[in-house]
Amino acid sequence: MTFPPNYATDIQRELGAEYEEQKKQLGTVISGISHDFRTPLTASLGYLQMIGKSGELSDKNAEYLGIAMQKNRYLKVLSDEFFELTKIENGGEELNIEKIILGNLLTETVLEQHSWIAERNIRTDFDIDDGIMIQADVHCLTRILNNLMSNAQKYTSDSFGVKLKQDGDCVVLCVSNTIAGSTSLDVDRVFEPFYRMDARTEGGSGLGLYVVKLLCDRLGWSVKAELNDNVFTATILI
Repeated sequence: MTFPPNYATDIQRELGAEYEEQKKQLGTVISGISHDFRTPLTASLGYLQMIGKSGELSDKNAEYLGIAMQKNRYLKVLSDEFFELTKIENGGEELNIEKIILGNLLTETVLEQHSWIAERNIRTDFDIDDGIMIQADVHCLTRILNNLMSNAQKYTSDSFGVKLKQDGDCVVLCVSNTIAGSTSLDVDRVFEPFYRMDARTEGGSGLGLYVVKLLCDRLGWSVKAELNDNVFTATILI
């Protein structure tokens, strides 16, 4: 049996197109499920808050209500993250690339961390160069920075640092934090979906750094992680 020229290439192209179409359809289904899940979840949280404000609960029932509200909020965070992740993995919205003064946005994001830093008496080391201009999508960049800060908030033991430097043609952004000696961490897996540095830590889905990696890839940047003497550092090369 004789096959026409480029037969294997054509089959491979068709399979690739079919896979992408099925992936897109699956993403649409997941987005729909996520939306349908979040709507009643938000409503139930509202009802729980109304019950809490009624002032008619015993101490024990108030405690149970607090636990229910905590779990409800956690489920809402998860559903929001899954919804956002689905959009990212399927290409999301078109990138709107514009000039951004990275130091300004980074400084604003760092200042927003003041409450947990002060509450836990965390030592800080911020070294952010002024005037560094980059080309980026501001939504993607904001999500990257917020996820890096959220990761630091979850796992910082006593010190937290952010550095932004120009190194020749490359911009280097480092976010570092100490972790507790008892924390279980496989630095080679931190950018995998659903990987959590410490399963005992409450909150989080293990998607934060995975989303950072996806968004960096979309923007053409590279990201890596290191662990030295209980100091975890995520470095983005722009």
